[in-house]
Amino acid sequence: MKKRNGLKEIMMINRLFILLIGIAFVGCSTDGNTKLEEDIYEKEILGCVYSNYNNLGCDLEKELKSFENYLIENGVLHDSSSKSYYDCYVGIAATRKLPPTAGVYELDSLILNNISLYSGCYNSFSDDKSVEFRKSRYGEYLASMKTVKVQNQHPYTIITTALATSVDSTSIDSNSFDLLFYRIPLLMSFYSFEVEAIEIRKFNSLPNIDIIFHANADIFINGNKIEVDELESVITESIEAFTDEEKEIFVFRLGAESETKMKFIVPVRDFIKSISTNKLSFRTLKDEDAK
Repeated sequence: MKKRNGLKEIMMINRLFILLIGIAFVGCSTDGNTKLEEDIYEKEILGCVYSNYNNLGCDLEKELKSFENYLIENGVLHDSSSKSYYDCYVGIAATRKLPPTAGVYELDSLILNNISLYSGCYNSFSDDKSVEFRKSRYGEYLASMKTVKVQNQHPYTIITTALATSVDSTSIDSNSFDLLFYRIPLLMSFYSFEVEAIEIRKFNSLPNIDIIFHANADIFINGNKIEVDELESVITESIEAFTDEEKEIFVFRLGAESETKMKFIVPVRDFIKSISTNKLSFRTLKDEDAK
């Protein structure tokens, strides 16, 4: 049972793209000191990334450093060392979980979350088939990314499964993460997670009408069990109970157990859309949420 609003779907796609880049980085090998300096391709890509953000008045290095400090303060990164970045990737692979961000970072803007400013640069050499490029570290990265096999699952599962597969088959030197080129994907990934965490926190703090569907067809509105023939009137009365200010910002929060049939949910969703233009979210309930 899956339903995503547009913002969440875009964030998931952005997040998946960024971390898959990081996955491929981990899958590439290093061969001594020559790998600790950006090669001509990496320098050109970094120049492109910097230029895109600078054109919008964003000091990229300063923004990334500030966010890195935030991740350290919240325990996502141990410190700013290359080993800390490497350990973070390896930790994700070992636990099959993405370290949560706190959702309290003070975002001056959402410039860093603009995927097009970043991804376009990293894709700029994707069609280069020269021997020189294929033997470069970035060429190795692209080749590695093509070997990442993922299933059509939740983005978290796709990311961690692919990352675990890549890390388990490589002996990459943690010193490689001294290079900003290798740090950017992880920082951008967590920035995207943070933006989503902030959006969810803001959404959950709004006045709401909470509608829960159980697999046995029981329906609860704001914690009270109701009969199907009462549903429309209870929803309408719940809306009317809000103040004028609350009516402008309240949201509908729909949740259902995984085994709930869509035929019980769709009529309620359609009714809500027929009487209100306020935002509506949907979630599949965990066991503890359904109680």
